[in-house]
Parts: sequence; structure tokens; C-alpha cells
Amino acid sequence: MAVYPEIILDPFDPMVTATLQTTRQKYQEGIMTYDFGRYLHHYLTMKNTETEVIRGEQEVVIQELYAILLHTSATHAGFEFSIRPWQTRDFGMNMSPHGWFSAKYRTLLRNMLLREQGEDLHLISCLSPEWIRTGQEISVSNAPTNFGTTNFSLNAVRVMRCCI
Repeated sequence: MAVYPEIILDPFDPMVTATLQTTRQKYQEGIMTYDFGRYLHHYLTMKNTETEVIRGEQEVVIQELYAILLHTSATHAGFEFSIRPWQTRDFGMNMSPHGWFSAKYRTLLRNMLLREQGEDLHLISCLSPEWIRTGQEISVSNAPTNFGTTNFSLNAVRVMRCCI
């Protein structure tokens, strides 16, 4: 939280890097846990993910996004508590959909595509390679920003993939 939502420390400050590494050690099934690893908590994960967006760690961001999505309902609703790692996904008395999860999830997606940072507007900070296949388009329309309404599109005319 020293990088997002407001940059207090440099995103690559050793304390930020150490905090990310320490919290990732608490992940199970690709997302954050709480109560000493007893329960999964996907929107705590997004606190790290937002910092990783700012740091330009695209692969980590996409891995965490997909892990978060794996822990949502069939309609991608989030939960609040009581989901144990490597157990059933029974929400029990858990209230779902969870509004705070929804807000953080939508904000993460927005920030991956469009985000303000000081006096700069960043477009397409993080994309999965699966989203930019030849002939596909990613577009953002009427997005409010600190700089006014923004529209843009990315058209994948010819995508070449290479392995070294």
C-alpha cells in the first residue's frame, strides 16, 4: 500500500520488493491467505497486483488475475471469508456477491488498461498474450480519467510469436 493507490515509496524500493516477496509466500492456489494460511482471500491479493501493474510486472499481474478469476463464482462474483485452500468452494453462510471484491476487481481491470499516475496517463500496462491474437481488438470507450474522457483501441493486425 506504499505504491498503490498513491505512490509514497518508489515502486522498486527494496522495502516494496521485500513486502511483495513476503506476502507472496503466504499465497495458496495463487492468491493471498489470512489467519495464518487457513483461508483464501482474493481481494487482498489485488493489493499486490495493483503494485505489480505499476512496476510493469505483466506476467505476474496476469497470473494473479487468472488465479483470482479461478476463485470466483460462475458469474465471477467474489466472496468474503471462510474459503479454505484446497477444499470445496462452498460459500456456506458467506455473502456473495461481495461488493468490495467487485469494486477492487473492476478497478484492477481498469488500471491494467488505463490508469493515471501523477501527470501521466498509462494505456495498456498489462495484457495477456491471449488477448491480442491476430484480428482481435481491445478497445476502451468513454473512460473518465483525470485528464478527461478517453477512447482508444488496439488492433492486432499481425501478431508474431517467437520462442528463443
